[in-house]
Amino acid sequence: MFGLSHSFSVFVFLKSLGIGYLLGLVYTFFKLLRMIGLRHSILVFFQDVLYFVISAFVVFLFVLEINAGIFRFYIFIGILIGFILFYLMSFSIFHYCFRRIKNRCANHKKRAGRK
Repeated sequence: MFGLSHSFSVFVFLKSLGIGYLLGLVYTFFKLLRMIGLRHSILVFFQDVLYFVISAFVVFLFVLEINAGIFRFYIFIGILIGFILFYLMSFSIFHYCFRRIKNRCANHKKRAGRK
C-alpha cells in the first residue's frame, strides 16, 4: 500500500526536514530585508503575508508530490524541526555575514562622502 512502509515514511520525514530548512532560509531572506531598512509596518505586513503564502505553496507542492497530497503529522513535525535546526545552526552565521557586509558598505559610503 502507498505510504505505509517505514522506509518510505523515514524518507518523507527526512525530505520534510529539508523543506523546513529551506523555509528557514527564505525566512532569513525576509529578515535580512528588514535589516536593510524595510521596516515600515505595512512593508513588514506584506513581507509576512508573502512569506506565509510562499511557505504554504511550498509545503502544499511538497506534500502533493512526495505523498500524493496526504498530509501526515510527521511531515509537519519534520518541517518544524528542519526550520528550528536552520534557526539554531545557520541563522546566526547568515546574520553575522550580512551584518559584516552591511557595515562594510556603510563604511565605503562614508568614505565616498568624504571625498
